[in-house]
Amino acid sequence: MKVLPHLSNTNRVASATLVFMVFLLHFAVGFALYRGRAVSRWPICDSDLVVFAGPFVLAALAYGAVLFSSSWLRPLSALRSLGLLAISLLLVLLSTWCYMFFALNTYGS
Repeated sequence: MKVLPHLSNTNRVASATLVFMVFLLHFAVGFALYRGRAVSRWPICDSDLVVFAGPFVLAALAYGAVLFSSSWLRPLSALRSLGLLAISLLLVLLSTWCYMFFALNTYGS
């Protein structure tokens, strides 16, 4: 049986802070790109890959990096790794939904 060392509460707070910062960054980048598409008509925002898929993939990678690097969520088994991947995907979908909700209500479709 493996005995894990006692983890301090600061590791959990640091990981939660990083997850929240990824959420805010994804929200801000997605909102700005949608604004560039709907209002400012930026040429780079004409592509759906840039406006929607790019922030989605980058946020998924960032959430995955934060969750897999945290010491209190260290994947010890394949099942736990799949759980962390599912949580990462859920967080990406939640932050995408949040910025799209506010962007659509602010700038319309």
